[in-house]
Amino acid sequence: MEIYRLTRLGSQLAHSYNNERTPMWGVIHYLNRKGVATKEQILEHVPYATSTTIAKLRWKRVISEDTGVTV
Repeated sequence: MEIYRLTRLGSQLAHSYNNERTPMWGVIHYLNRKGVATKEQILEHVPYATSTTIAKLRWKRVISEDTGVTV
């Protein structure tokens, strides 16, 4: 199971000025509130977020993925 969490950069971005209505900022704020979440939880609770949104945030090192973690 894939678990996503914010990196240190992601935590810093979550506390900066931003627009929570965009998909990327929505994912950052959702993970800031929850701490950790699965891809399914993110896609369910963040409007307009897609797998591509999550992949872009991973590529920019804003979020990290932990595999093999039980929830």
